[in-house]
Amino acid sequence: MDKRISIITGSKHSGKTTELLKIIEKMQLSKKKVAGIISRGTFKNNKRHSFFVQDIESKNEQLLMSIEPVNKSSKIGKFYINNDAFDWGKSILKEAILSNADVIVIDEIGRLEIDDQGWADIIPVILKSEKEIFFIVREEWLRTFVDKFNIYKYNHIKV
Repeated sequence: MDKRISIITGSKHSGKTTELLKIIEKMQLSKKKVAGIISRGTFKNNKRHSFFVQDIESKNEQLLMSIEPVNKSSKIGKFYINNDAFDWGKSILKEAILSNADVIVIDEIGRLEIDDQGWADIIPVILKSEKEIFFIVREEWLRTFVDKFNIYKYNHIKV
């Protein structure tokens, strides 16, 4: 088992990001430097309204997807995608690869990446790095994700 790659899976709203945040906190307490991105969802009237992408190190964030149109947006399902936020997130991930970070995190991998969008083009670059890697992937996409990116050995953390 390659201890370098960990994939946290679960169903929609199962607590994948919450579990990842606990793991990040433990790693930081053990003096590991963690870099990358977290996705944070917001709700309006008990329904998912938007997602923000947050830089783990600076805590800065940008609107990633919303049920309302955003700049330069394309659409997936009911969400409009802020392509500028994806570009910003990719720059954070590129910096993480080149930095002295011990761990790189990407939350969350899904349909966009399977369709060669979203974080898809940066994933192979991250996989080539020597750093420890954490991905969050919805359970339904796990097999497709590992096959697409040729990930054969990984720790599987189910939430």
